[in-house]
Amino acid sequence: MEKYQIVIAGNGEPALVCTISARHTYTDKSIAIIKTDNQNSIVEEILTSISGGFNNMLSVFYDDIEGKERNVLHLKSGKNIEYEKLVLANGSRAIEPPIEGIPKDGVMLINKDPEQIRKIKTEALEAESVVIYGGGYIGVELCDELLRA
Repeated sequence: MEKYQIVIAGNGEPALVCTISARHTYTDKSIAIIKTDNQNSIVEEILTSISGGFNNMLSVFYDDIEGKERNVLHLKSGKNIEYEKLVLANGSRAIEPPIEGIPKDGVMLINKDPEQIRKIKTEALEAESVVIYGGGYIGVELCDELLRA
């Protein structure tokens, strides 16, 4: 059985922010992330660029949680992970609001694909005006990036 002091379950930005915050707050703690989605995401892209700051104390599991008993998670693969602290960082998904004009060129829902985010940023910088509907993590970060650019 593998043991970690902090285990974070989640695929998206909440898991990323939690991981970075945990590292800054608890520099000597071992951290594991459990992700059900093994596709490259913005989480891996950012963690890869900063992973040296984790001093080999970060592990990522691409698995699903099947159950929990006390401080032990039972994963679908059969692995068991013991933890001191567990954080469920599930996040959310974009929904298309029922607003006339949504299905037009230039109107895009932001998902968590790094390539799509780069495309949106490129198109937004060429546009005369930009409206960001929603104040979630990605929307706020995109707004900040566009303002800096």
